[in-house]
Amino acid sequence: MRSTQTPPTFFAFAVGAAALVVLGAGEAACVVDVVVEVAGAVEGTTDREVEIQPNNVNALNSLGTLLYSQGATTLKTDAEKAKVEFKEAKEYLEKLIPLLSPSKPAQKKMIDNANTMLNFINTQL
Repeated sequence: MRSTQTPPTFFAFAVGAAALVVLGAGEAACVVDVVVEVAGAVEGTTDREVEIQPNNVNALNSLGTLLYSQGATTLKTDAEKAKVEFKEAKEYLEKLIPLLSPSKPAQKKMIDNANTMLNFINTQL
């Protein structure tokens, strides 16, 4: 059974090295359009990076977060398309977690964020 709860909001921006920006739901509304507009360019770049370096945590994190964000946005209008995006996000996030060390604070935060996204994704699949 699918959950009707609002998904936690995560946005990935690739500017030079990949970075993760976590925004609250209220802050997210003003940047959703920007993320969707740059999604194709970021996704293509990050996808090539993953093919070349399959254990690149920044690429895996960025692509997983981006696909999650696209799925969360798409969920409002097209549940089936959102499901496809969530499945892709899940692949990247599940590859990411084992590569991270919970003893390092920045990586622990990445693990926590990835688990939050995966928990929501699992309610939708």
